[in-house]
Amino acid sequence: MKTKISGLLIIISIVITSCNTTNQQAKTDLLTSTNWLEETKTVKDGESKWQEYHSFHKDGQYSLKANEMTVTGEWNWTDDNEIYLQFKNIEIEGSENNLEDQQNYYIKILEVSENKLKTLERFEGDDWDSGFAKERNFKAI
Repeated sequence: MKTKISGLLIIISIVITSCNTTNQQAKTDLLTSTNWLEETKTVKDGESKWQEYHSFHKDGQYSLKANEMTVTGEWNWTDDNEIYLQFKNIEIEGSENNLEDQQNYYIKILEVSENKLKTLERFEGDDWDSGFAKERNFKAI
């Protein structure tokens, strides 16, 4: 009887792990399949527009492009719905600066589909319930 229960528990844990891996892979595929434009960041400033284009790459690289600024970094999954994003460099009009260990984020994936990405973001030093987490909405482009 003990052997059957142990065997059943092992099978259940394998199935749960397999489902989580499959679920995370599906999210990775959706997240990396396109570039994402933040819907609320389009701001008219005189004649120019400030738009943020975010890209998550399958190799763990990340990029943010806004007008003449490019931020690069790395991302990885820390939980089933959570990403750790570490900025590495920023380039503005040809001038590059190192950002390592300065502005890192945790991102909760609230929703991801072929057309929409909804996240909750916080700085590395904040808690999710600190009041500083910010919801962001993106559309695929």
